[in-house]
Amino acid sequence: MFPRYKTCPFGTTIADLLERDGLLLEFCQSRNFRHAYPVEGYGSLIIERQRWKILVHVEQEDGCSFPCAQFFYPGWIPMSVTSDSGTRQRYSNRDGKLVIDKRFDDDVKPFLEQWAQEIEMLHLNET
Repeated sequence: MFPRYKTCPFGTTIADLLERDGLLLEFCQSRNFRHAYPVEGYGSLIIERQRWKILVHVEQEDGCSFPCAQFFYPGWIPMSVTSDSGTRQRYSNRDGKLVIDKRFDDDVKPFLEQWAQEIEMLHLNET
């Protein structure tokens, strides 16, 4: 088992998935990582890492990328989430000023927990 940073439950779900398929070490060591898990009849679950940014999204067969969550690596700190409820961002720019959404974590936590449970139920690539 590769040692991991303490993460949010969603990050743990993704790390467990990558570890199960022998991809966690590559994910952790690579500056650019991308892996797709086909989801029958829906599209693919895409896990990407670009330096300090992690992007997890479902790439649907029609080309849409939804839902989508962006995290800061290595702590899996949620930065933005797009779901049925719209897009939420931890930081935004309003009239040239940085605005911090102080309710961001509490507002996106239920969605990320539910999405993690749904990913766990998919049994992606299990033999």
